[in-house]
Amino acid sequence: MKSFAFLSLLASLPVLTLAVSIVEPAVAKPVKRDWPDLDAFLTEVAELFSDITTDDFSDALTNGEAALATLFDIQTTQNLGSGCDDVTVLFARGTFEPGNVGALVGPEFFDALSSMLGSSKSLGIQGVDYPASIEGTNEGDVTEGETMARNITSILSSCPSTQLVLSGYSQGAALVHNAAVDVGSLMSSVAAVVTFGDPDSSTPVAGINPSKVLIICHVGDVVCSGYPVITPQHLTYAVNADEAASFVISQLS
Repeated sequence: MKSFAFLSLLASLPVLTLAVSIVEPAVAKPVKRDWPDLDAFLTEVAELFSDITTDDFSDALTNGEAALATLFDIQTTQNLGSGCDDVTVLFARGTFEPGNVGALVGPEFFDALSSMLGSSKSLGIQGVDYPASIEGTNEGDVTEGETMARNITSILSSCPSTQLVLSGYSQGAALVHNAAVDVGSLMSSVAAVVTFGDPDSSTPVAGINPSKVLIICHVGDVVCSGYPVITPQHLTYAVNADEAASFVISQLS
């Protein structure tokens, strides 16, 4: 079946991980979890996005992710409560993703991080409320970077003791870069940064030690080279959820 061939391809994909330098480690075998089962999730991704085209992918992405969210009961919207958590993740979803955290990457990353934190630290999640439209990609996300910057300022002002993690996928990764420039010295208060499918992967995140930054890009994902073309490699960053969560854990005090 096409889905099994696709999964075999995924298993063989090398990963570019940008931190201090570019390396090509083997993809770690993900830890199995009941929600969502990674093999089942990626099988559905392969099926739902098999007919995606570069000419008009908005409907395919929107409808496909809505189907994924329904099938796996994924929360695509996350907002902080009234209290302060030990760890706070501020996440910017990719273009056309539903809610404020999407379905392809964010929820899987949050689930992995929550599992690794266990009961040792509380976890709060806030999605960046921005349009995530193709126009934002064309305009370089400058305005929406300011939106994320306001979120950063608000969180650190309200909860100065929280360990803030900035993360984003695709266009959302570009927001992280722009927000970092906007907040300037406040980046010294950020515990870690993780981006997936980052169109600005060759640009360091401003204001923070590179050792606190993990940029994950699949080989073959041309979005990471700045080309707005969606390939299968751009849709499968759920496979890196554990890698990203492990990195964040290593940066927490």
